Amino acid sequence: MMRSTSERHAMMVLGGMVLLGMARLGGATSFTDVTSTAGVGDTGSGQGMAWGDFDGDGDLDLYVTNYNGEANTLYQNDLGVTSITLVVKPLTAAGAPSIFGAVTLATSDGNVVALRSLDGGSGYLSQNSYGAHFASLSADTVYTVTVYDPSATIATTWSTSSSDAAVHYLELKFSPTPLPTPLPTTPFPTPLPSPLPTSFCGDGYAWDDASWACSACTIGRFSNFSAGGKYNSSDRVRTCTLCPVGRYNIDTGLGRCTACPQGKLSSADRSSCGDCPAGTYAKNEQSCESCPAGTYAPAALADACLDCTAGFKTGRNKGATTCSACDGGTYSERLAVNCTDCVAGTFSGSSSSSCTDCDAGKYSGAASSSCESCGGGTYSPARSRNCSSCVGGTYSNTGAGSCVACGSGTYSDPASSACTKCDGGTWSNTSASECIACVAGKSSGSGASACTDCKGGEYSAAAAATCSSCAGGTFSSAGSRNCSSCVGGAYSTTGAAECISCVSGTFSDPASSACTKCDGGTWSNTS
Repeated sequence: MMRSTSERHAMMVLGGMVLLGMARLGGATSFTDVTSTAGVGDTGSGQGMAWGDFDGDGDLDLYVTNYNGEANTLYQNDLGVTSITLVVKPLTAAGAPSIFGAVTLATSDGNVVALRSLDGGSGYLSQNSYGAHFASLSADTVYTVTVYDPSATIATTWSTSSSDAAVHYLELKFSPTPLPTPLPTTPFPTPLPSPLPTSFCGDGYAWDDASWACSACTIGRFSNFSAGGKYNSSDRVRTCTLCPVGRYNIDTGLGRCTACPQGKLSSADRSSCGDCPAGTYAKNEQSCESCPAGTYAPAALADACLDCTAGFKTGRNKGATTCSACDGGTYSERLAVNCTDCVAGTFSGSSSSSCTDCDAGKYSGAASSSCESCGGGTYSPARSRNCSSCVGGTYSNTGAGSCVACGSGTYSDPASSACTKCDGGTWSNTSASECIACVAGKSSGSGASACTDCKGGEYSAAAAATCSSCAGGTFSSAGSRNCSSCVGGAYSTTGAAECISCVSGTFSDPASSACTKCDGGTWSNTS
């Protein structure tokens, strides 16, 4: 690192080669070698060198080029702005830099206190920065600045104050050469375009074809060849370039851009620096970029956008500032822009990353936050969108995953929540949707799974809940649908399964419930 002082220094050059070193003028005729303390002891094969204020801080920096593939070296003078510094930039009448001549600085009494020469070159394939550089100027002084060009002279006054410790730039433009008087009377032929200027536009300026002159770079742009300024295809005319991301310009005609303060980023037009707004992030700490889909930034200065977690959504494809929970009946995976509805047969609560199947005995429509229980007489398997009715002969309670068969002696209609007992005189097997009537000669009580034969001495019609006893004088065998009358000579009492023969000395008419004794003077055998 090279450090300058108020004392005069000299760079030592030998032949066509750069012998890099620095000496301090110690008196009228002597120099002191300060190469090591100044930090400029490059031992490479020097080829060219140039002075220029690389970092714009008011002191001159040094750039040395080497050959044979050896690295070049930039020596940055790091004292910063410690005095009043003036850089005079003469311009031709066309606005291009005037690079031949001299610039003097004189006090009000006419004493020339400084002189700088202007030339178009410096070392081998190198050129010093444009302009005449005057440092360590006195405060509260009025200077006369005079520019000498091979064909003209221009002068102006420039004043300093005690608070001017900064780098000041002064442009002095020569007046155009007047046309001859009087003008020629013969018509002029159609002129060809004027040739391009023989020198570059100055730092902070660019060539304008419309005015055929150099014009100041607009706010947010710059031109500076050593700092990356661009030239057009003529390789002679500088063009203004948008400041790089992370840098900005707040004035016109600047030769370099200013770095944004730490934590700030440049605007799109590079006219200012500021915080990244919500919904953006600082890409490479240089520019604000919208958060991509599925991410968000709730506040400024986020150095990266946050991922929207599963069960949440950003609600927009880019530039989201929030990540909100999915409503019940919807879900989302990680980095979701929107939530997705649950399909029928599933459900979800809020902030869900997936939908859950409804249990057996429950159902749901699309986008449901809960499942509903099936009513009695209906059922559903898991993940159902609706409930199905139980068929006849089966039943179900509320929330059933399947229907249950009715037991024997009971029945059910379709969509029944319970089975009903069969009435007396009817019966059923399992899973019956109706009861069957008992045939004649049989009977059943309520809820019977089969009909029972009537006993001997009883009978029944069809669908009889009970069997009836045969009357006296009649009989029946088991399973009879009616009773038969006893023949004469026999009898029966109520509920008889058979008739009984009358004993000797008695008789009976048919269908008699008892035998009668023979009258006197008569007799009988049995039956």
